[in-house]
Amino acid sequence: MKRTKIHTVATFIIGVILAWQIPLRGQDTLFIHALAEHSGKKIKLRWAPGDALLWTYANQSGYQIERVTISNQQGQRLSPKQRLASAKKWGPIVPHRPEAWQKMIDTSELAGMGAAALYGEDLAIQELSENTLVQTYQRSQMDQTRFGLGLLAADQDWTVAAAMGLAFTDDEIKKGETYLYTIYLSVPTQSFETQAVNVLVSPSSQSSLLVPTGLQAQFGDKKVFLEWDANSTQMYTSYHVEKSLDGGDQFVAVNALPIIPSAQKDGKLLMAFYQDSLLENFQKIVYRIRGKTVFGTLSNPSDTISGYGKPQRLEASIGIQRIEEIKPKYLRIHWDFPKHLNQHLEGFDLYRARKKQGPFIKLNPHSLRAMERAFIDTSPFTSGYYKVVAQDIYGHKYESYSKLGQLEDETPPAPPTGLIGTLDKDGKVRLSWNPNPEDDLMGYRVFRSNQKDGFYNQVTSYFTQDTFYSHMVDMSTTSSKIYYKLIALDFRENYSEKSIFCEIERPNLVPPISPVMKRALPTDEGIALSWISSSSNDISKHQIQRKKTSDEEWSVMFEWPASASYTKYKDAKLDPKQEYSYRVVAFDSVGLTSHSKIITARQLDKGRRSGIENFQVHQVEDQVGIQLEWAYPPNPALYQFIIYRSKLGEPLRTLHILQIDNEESQYSLSVAAYKTYQYQDKEVKDKQIYNYQILAKHKDGGQSPLSSTRSIQRK
Repeated sequence: MKRTKIHTVATFIIGVILAWQIPLRGQDTLFIHALAEHSGKKIKLRWAPGDALLWTYANQSGYQIERVTISNQQGQRLSPKQRLASAKKWGPIVPHRPEAWQKMIDTSELAGMGAAALYGEDLAIQELSENTLVQTYQRSQMDQTRFGLGLLAADQDWTVAAAMGLAFTDDEIKKGETYLYTIYLSVPTQSFETQAVNVLVSPSSQSSLLVPTGLQAQFGDKKVFLEWDANSTQMYTSYHVEKSLDGGDQFVAVNALPIIPSAQKDGKLLMAFYQDSLLENFQKIVYRIRGKTVFGTLSNPSDTISGYGKPQRLEASIGIQRIEEIKPKYLRIHWDFPKHLNQHLEGFDLYRARKKQGPFIKLNPHSLRAMERAFIDTSPFTSGYYKVVAQDIYGHKYESYSKLGQLEDETPPAPPTGLIGTLDKDGKVRLSWNPNPEDDLMGYRVFRSNQKDGFYNQVTSYFTQDTFYSHMVDMSTTSSKIYYKLIALDFRENYSEKSIFCEIERPNLVPPISPVMKRALPTDEGIALSWISSSSNDISKHQIQRKKTSDEEWSVMFEWPASASYTKYKDAKLDPKQEYSYRVVAFDSVGLTSHSKIITARQLDKGRRSGIENFQVHQVEDQVGIQLEWAYPPNPALYQFIIYRSKLGEPLRTLHILQIDNEESQYSLSVAAYKTYQYQDKEVKDKQIYNYQILAKHKDGGQSPLSSTRSIQRK
């Protein structure tokens, strides 16, 4: 077989294969993928095998195309019998033989790539191993390479695709009819299963292609770099660049080979690029872009973009040499730029700013001549920054670094005004002041003192250009106030007098001196407290606070302002059985507090308990006896009542001891404020007068007062 010539296409990227995605091998059934284009007068079909194995086999067996008509020119659907009668077949469609490629190869590098993929021996991979498995792998890699190169060439040239047996044109169509095409292998194989592909083509399939968008150009020295958006919804496999030298009347193609997009993100094509050479600079060139589909169809041209090449920047730099005051209020600025390049310059511009970072304002209304190297500023700032910009005839600019220019000046700025400040509880001072009016002001320095007329230390390590300043101060000092002053300085480092001081009150973070609780003395009437109040100067009030020892919360028993002087207090509202805690609390003017040590005390207990309540006696009707009734508050410690009786003229004697059930007393305590008790005296005689009294006794030894006397005469 004749050795086939292989053409190298340097601009192609092997990873881009077909506009549709070809699935990798590894599935049971191998597929054929196809697309169609309806131009109105003919229908173009493009297909590709989904695997190198299928491609190799189909190159020998060829493809079969079958067409049936689905609906007629009036849009009416045909019956199955009519469809069968309308069937047409073409095939087998196989690649051209090697000898038929030669003429194409001589004029097309893409044809050379297609022929090399089919028949080229130069694509053989050198077998470096005698191992059968390795040789099998190498042959597989060779097949994959041929497969990829072949499909890449077919995608870029319709003629090449047809010669490779991957394209077909049907010009035997009727306007308005809808067709179904089926593409399949001419000779089925027993080695693997294949799936035919169906393509439905109707009149509505005709659509116009979107034009490429986003064309941009960067012109340089006899060259231009073009880029445009390649993330199109249309299936453009490549692009063509066209340019015009007559302002856009006539365009010619620029690229000999198709331009394939290469920039990708997340698997999507984003941008396409092309660099074109220009014969000369300063000639207007107009460019436009066309997209090309797998069917060889070109889109309408994109919007145009124009420009012209320009020489590179001059190999030169510019810099301000010196700035001098030639007479009062006049500054002359000198700069350097190579004089032998004057013929390439449009001129110079001088700029001035109050600050180094700008903004810079142009001083000369018209560009200075190319031979100029100095400029006189007749109304300069006392202190300002200058820079010079040169512009060449090619449109390039050359900018110097800024340089400070100052007039002779021994007059210091005015002292700053409007200084105010605050200090928070965390120790952060915030100062602000009015800006000084001088145009040569460089900044301010901040000074601080703990005394109004004391020595002021500098706070700022360097001048500040702002009209505000903040820093942290030590809050543990005993000084109640802090003082600040400012000075202003200009660029000649002339210092102003210090400003009027700013006085800042330090927040009070120190609690008052603690009061002293001297004693808590238990008495029959309550607990007598005595104390010494806090000696701090900023006291606003004191409080006596009390709580039951078992409780968490304190309650206020007594409060008095700082203007009053109290040292004693008696707490009489007490439960004799409870233990109490006491403290004295001092409050200062900002709400900070301190308290004395806590003293615990209990009221004296002499055994006196609650008295008998609602004591009554009356004669029991139809019975021999006298009924006694009384009430007493429930108490777990209550365990008996002693009932006393006397006759007229006789002393009081114990009549009966009534024992109390402890469980009943506990229950009564939880459900009622008082409980009623009864006793019936049956040892009585008629006409006799009896006197009764009752006493309650408790387990802890306490007892109630003897009740009042109740008298009754038995009838």
